[in-house]
Amino acid sequence: MFNQEIKIGIHGPRSSGKTCYLAALYGGRSDGDCSIAFSDDDSIDTLKNVWQKLERGEVEEGTTYTKDFAFALTTNGHTHNIRIQDYPGELVQRIEGQEIGLSTDVKEWHKRCDAIIIFIDIYKAVHGSTGELRERADEIDLLINDLLSRFRHRIKKPVVLALTKWDVFSPDPTDFEKEKEVATEFLQQRFSSVDDIAKSVKNFSENFCIIPVSAFGGNQKGILPPQGGPKPFNTIRPFEWCVERVSEIRKRKWKKRIGASIAIFFAFLGLTAAFFDQRSRSQYASLIEDLDAEKKSAEDMKRS
Repeated sequence: MFNQEIKIGIHGPRSSGKTCYLAALYGGRSDGDCSIAFSDDDSIDTLKNVWQKLERGEVEEGTTYTKDFAFALTTNGHTHNIRIQDYPGELVQRIEGQEIGLSTDVKEWHKRCDAIIIFIDIYKAVHGSTGELRERADEIDLLINDLLSRFRHRIKKPVVLALTKWDVFSPDPTDFEKEKEVATEFLQQRFSSVDDIAKSVKNFSENFCIIPVSAFGGNQKGILPPQGGPKPFNTIRPFEWCVERVSEIRKRKWKKRIGASIAIFFAFLGLTAAFFDQRSRSQYASLIEDLDAEKKSAEDMKRS
């Protein structure tokens, strides 16, 4: 029951680092006690191709069609089957003066997902324009409002704000807890637009976390991976966090169902017992009436 497939949505516009991030999962499949193993040939072949380009120092072109990926994630001694989709950023991306993003396909996928990972491109946060940042905030607003409309103004799915390309800001990230503190301070002091996004998501979400991630772990020439191959940082953690929260939610739901089933069972037993008790009383009363009638009949015959 607890090991059923977990669907995780990854949300981000074009060039936010989603595909490189997924390729980094292929290139670095373990992080501490957590590890992943891909479940099908299509996932392996697609991500292997992207990873090899990254190792050659080439930048992967944007996703042109929606792709499914499946892998098994093992954490704390338990293995979970994960399914995700990498869709073209244009399906969510807002461009001023053009049609609003967040397509129907993306909405339906997020509806089926158990958790959401929202990608924020730190490179563009540092070097991009104010207008671009506002568009990213608008896109996330559309996602939040769509989720809120489905959950009565509370987002019950676990939500991660993944700060991608973190190596641009922190060239040699190694300590997760330290980088997490730095990321929070970074948002509050230097990147108020994303801090507003984070606060907005947190205010509406019951499960929320900010995690800095990097497909490379140290940058060269701005956005290209370093010589000698990429060194991922924190790529598995957003999925690990989502899996832990989804598992907790499912366990709570399962316990509630068991508790409700037990309550219904005992209520049924109580009704059954009451029914048979009432029936027994009725039968006993009927028997007494029959005996009294026979006794009276006997007395009448005796008098006669």
